[in-house]
Amino acid sequence: MEVREVEEVISTVEEGAKVEVDKWGRAWVKISHSKLKETLKALRDKGYTHLSAITGVDLIDDNILEVLYHLLPERKDLPYLTVRVTIPRDKPVLPSVTDLFPVALLYEDEVYDMLGIKFTGHPDLRRLFLPEELPEGVHPLRKDFKGSIYKEVVK
Repeated sequence: MEVREVEEVISTVEEGAKVEVDKWGRAWVKISHSKLKETLKALRDKGYTHLSAITGVDLIDDNILEVLYHLLPERKDLPYLTVRVTIPRDKPVLPSVTDLFPVALLYEDEVYDMLGIKFTGHPDLRRLFLPEELPEGVHPLRKDFKGSIYKEVVK
């Protein structure tokens, strides 16, 4: 695994970013959300051509949302990589990466649906799994979500 090589690519965009490798060989790096697109573009150009998922988690105690971009490389000597960014819970906005990875269309819809994160530049951001008639602000993976989505729709 050429973790050093990955760190060099990321450091051209985000100085001081450290890539850590867990016991299973997966690499993780945390970057600022303002450098997200630039970092993902640099990684894509380096060989991380497949975005396998975008996931998110509500870190309510820290008042932030964390979004994780899971990337697979073309080259066998590069590690599976997860790029982590955090954003404030009260301003859940990130740039869309659909222009870099077209598959992000579905992933961004899902993250919006479940966590309420808006992706600026997304060509058609909308609910993917939940009913369209749910009111704005109803996102069941937010830790402060109470009740049932079905009660929200029936009102």
